[in-house]
Amino acid sequence: MDNIEWATGFTEMFGVHFVNRSDPSLPRIPKASAKIYASVVRCNGFPDPAQGPHPCLQQPEDAEPTASPVKAEVPFLGLMLGITEAQTALYVLFALLLLGVCSLVFLLYKYCKRSKQRETQSSQSELSPVSSF
Repeated sequence: MDNIEWATGFTEMFGVHFVNRSDPSLPRIPKASAKIYASVVRCNGFPDPAQGPHPCLQQPEDAEPTASPVKAEVPFLGLMLGITEAQTALYVLFALLLLGVCSLVFLLYKYCKRSKQRETQSSQSELSPVSSF
């Protein structure tokens, strides 16, 4: 798509497609850079010229993108789990981590509160014999 620059408006056009703004349907016409970008996407990056012609460059222009193989099982903490089980295990681990952090914050709050109570009780006990005299 074209990028509209704030300073120049519609005078400078960017992107890999030319947009015909005089036509109400706004058709997109691919520029020459669209073919180069398509080859980069098809090859999953820039092929190394030192290794010779890459097989992805020898594919026809209208070739479908290749799909990466999807593993049925993934390793998770030393276990081989299915994708949905691994995702559930990640959610459970995150929930346990969140519970542990909340528990730690609660215990620190109680510890600080109790230590302040001990300080106030010790200062009051020092004053109480004097005040009872």
